[in-house]
Amino acid sequence: MSNNAYQPEGGEHYPAPGPANSYGTDDPERQAEIEAARSAASAERKRNRATLERLVSYGVSLDDAETLIDFHRPRTGAEAEGDITGSPPPSAEAASETEPAPLYAPEVFIVDLASAEQGIKHGLWIDANQAVEDIKADIAIMLETSPTPSLWRQVAWSVRGTKDMAGLNLDGVHDAATVAEIGQNVAKHGASYVAWVELVGTAEPELLATYLDRHVGSYENHEAWMKAVAKDLGWPSHLNRAVDPMLRPYLMIDYAAMAENTFTHGWDVVEGVDGQIHVFQR
Repeated sequence: MSNNAYQPEGGEHYPAPGPANSYGTDDPERQAEIEAARSAASAERKRNRATLERLVSYGVSLDDAETLIDFHRPRTGAEAEGDITGSPPPSAEAASETEPAPLYAPEVFIVDLASAEQGIKHGLWIDANQAVEDIKADIAIMLETSPTPSLWRQVAWSVRGTKDMAGLNLDGVHDAATVAEIGQNVAKHGASYVAWVELVGTAEPELLATYLDRHVGSYENHEAWMKAVAKDLGWPSHLNRAVDPMLRPYLMIDYAAMAENTFTHGWDVVEGVDGQIHVFQR
């Protein structure tokens, strides 16, 4: 028998190694525990990254933001639990929840412009909360049934009406990708996304797509927004640590003054149809 790396001459015969095992154990239960820990660590990194970006957007330096995150990071064992907002880490049950139901069921009325030029109203109400390919298919059906022969009617269409769009008017839009982008996000995010569309317009799809990156939050009023900012920055906790407990009840942060001064520099604040203010980073 020939020698090989796993059969030393005059020694024991060793089996060739099996597939790589990143868990360091063959116990299925232990592997499941390790996988759950990895998922939790990944989720915490994502939360920390989101919090870091939010704090930096508030004007906090990168070093200070990292210090705040580390100070407020979730502890284990006898340590206090909770993230920078004071909320406990999400449970496995909460993480497994399904996608929330749509807030709106947006529709648009698309018309054949060739027919419109002849004074003929030919169009179709379609679901705006669907993929761009499906919207294009609906448009094609509407155009193919047009009563007006035209060489250019295959591409000549426009939105001439909207339903359940949280007050948004898309009349004049004639790009299927824009309809899909707006329809899907109105269904999912509601009034806050409509405020974003009203702020940036519909002419630049790339800008519309930055909603999640630019949306800071939605609040009952400016004072509520400032309270959220102060909480993210940890100011109430700082006061608790720095001020005598007997004096602390009499020291309050003037959130109204915060809202009135230049702290809003760098933000776009839009009042939505829901009565809330929707804040976006410039």
